[in-house]
Amino acid sequence: MGGDMNQKETGKRIRSARTQRGLTQKQLAGATGIHERTLRNYENGTTQPHGVFLRVLQEALDLNPSTKEVE
Repeated sequence: MGGDMNQKETGKRIRSARTQRGLTQKQLAGATGIHERTLRNYENGTTQPHGVFLRVLQEALDLNPSTKEVE
């Protein structure tokens, strides 16, 4: 259950960062090459980004990995 909560929190942080930058899921998908459905799953907490996908999101949303804003 702890992992599910972490996924939900990660999703909220991704959505917040995306909306603060005025991006739609479709725009972020285009900018990152991550499928729109996958982004939706991240934001809903269904799945969690790892590895390359996490780094791509951090770069696209201009997030500092040390803040753990998306991790």
